[in-house]
Amino acid sequence: MAISQTVMHKLQFARGIGQREMLRANTLPSITRAKVGCFARLRIYEENARFVLICMILVLYLAFGAALFHWLEWQNEVDERKAVRVPQ
Repeated sequence: MAISQTVMHKLQFARGIGQREMLRANTLPSITRAKVGCFARLRIYEENARFVLICMILVLYLAFGAALFHWLEWQNEVDERKAVRVPQ
């Protein structure tokens, strides 16, 4: 049984990435599921790395917004506390 050249190329490519990434024996593995570049050093897949990156960006965005709000409203809050404070 002879294996066509394209199927053999796909199998050799898949062997380089790993058998787990193979979707089927006669197709190329999904590029989004491959361990690519610096993600391979971290031993996580590209999809997971993107998810982690988006989570980190979201946390930084929320922290920056909270700090900005605190800076903008700080003086107003101090003035309100002075106005509400009852002398004893």
